[in-house]
Amino acid sequence: YGLSSTSSNGEKRGNEDGITFTFAVNNSIIRNNTFTGWGHAAINFYCTNSSYDGIYDNKIYKNTFTGTNNSYNRVIGMDGNEGKTYNNEFYFNLIKDHKVRSQINGNNNWVHHNIFDGQTTSPARYYGLDGSGQAIEMSVYGSQYVSHGNKIDNNLFINTTEAAIVLRS
Repeated sequence: YGLSSTSSNGEKRGNEDGITFTFAVNNSIIRNNTFTGWGHAAINFYCTNSSYDGIYDNKIYKNTFTGTNNSYNRVIGMDGNEGKTYNNEFYFNLIKDHKVRSQINGNNNWVHHNIFDGQTTSPARYYGLDGSGQAIEMSVYGSQYVSHGNKIDNNLFINTTEAAIVLRS
């Protein structure tokens, strides 16, 4: 994944997402895997179209996520309209050496009992002092999205260059 996430001039390299949940995925389990070498997000949840059922009741647990050799990577990317990305659970995972904050929105999602170790600022995409060096940002990233009822608890955050958790918008 190159220096720009929107580049059309071929500077992207490597995989974009490890696993993408798009529009209508429910009751799925991702467990006991190792994710390394992705470029955008290891796990990406994306449901912004109200005509689909949504992404809900999925469990991501007991996985290892590493991004040592990548210049731009996050563990979780989560976008959703009201009632379209909800009740997903991310737990008992080891997250090591990632370069961009995990972004969580949607409603009633739960991130718990994970170890986030080695969150640093991306050399490919500098966000300033409120960006890539954070471990998790819970926020609304577009006017169509929501962020409420989400829980982040019982995680261990170590070696971050910015705040472990940021709540905004």
